[in-house]
Amino acid sequence: MTLNRELILTKEEIQVKRTPKELELWVEKKCNEFENNDEIEDQVLLRKGLFKQFYEEVRPLSLFVNKIYPSSSDILCIPSIDNKDYDAVIRDCTFSPPHELKVEFTYVTKGVVSTSAKECGHDEYLRMEYFIEHRHVNTFGSLTHSEDKNTGCKINVEDEMIDHIDLLQNTFSLIKSAAEKKSETRKPRKYGKQTHVLVIVFDDWQWFNSKDMVTLENFMKTEILVKPLNFKTVYILGSSGKTFLSFELSV
Repeated sequence: MTLNRELILTKEEIQVKRTPKELELWVEKKCNEFENNDEIEDQVLLRKGLFKQFYEEVRPLSLFVNKIYPSSSDILCIPSIDNKDYDAVIRDCTFSPPHELKVEFTYVTKGVVSTSAKECGHDEYLRMEYFIEHRHVNTFGSLTHSEDKNTGCKINVEDEMIDHIDLLQNTFSLIKSAAEKKSETRKPRKYGKQTHVLVIVFDDWQWFNSKDMVTLENFMKTEILVKPLNFKTVYILGSSGKTFLSFELSV
């Protein structure tokens, strides 16, 4: 029996109000469902449709709120997948009326700052296309592609070792680019010092270590926090959930 893919993940269930723990359990449940469903593997890997929002905004939201508000039943997390000036609202019900914090996520992928998955130049999208075809792929290998009218997009990923310093420099460059795209220079008066926080998410799986954390913190202070960012706080969050840094911005 063919599953109705549109019912596997819906806009309505994404935007349900949940406590941090409820959100964590729901995200874990959905991840398990996706990973064990061969019929939607391509959609999940290529981040098509709502899977893009789920992995680049909702899952990071779960990691984020459970860092900030662990085991709190007075906090409600409300993802937003509409075209607003935030990706989620965190409602603190310990206050009357409740305080609200708007969260903006930007997800940094290997090679580029994440944009539309339909763009053939999106390295991570192409890397997953390569994986789907060959069932293996070098996570950090150099990627090239070419367009052909008859055969479509041809992708090649080098099976190579990447120096750790190069990985750091590339990641820092992408973080800087992501921050610049959210700055006052690019988006004047869109966010707010009292109302919004920025969470920059990057892939730290299996390579980022404790020594790198110190280097990243220094980089943030010298290269990112000096930019005109209209946010209350800037956070750095690793997609593994291990890396987490917080930087308060002056009003």
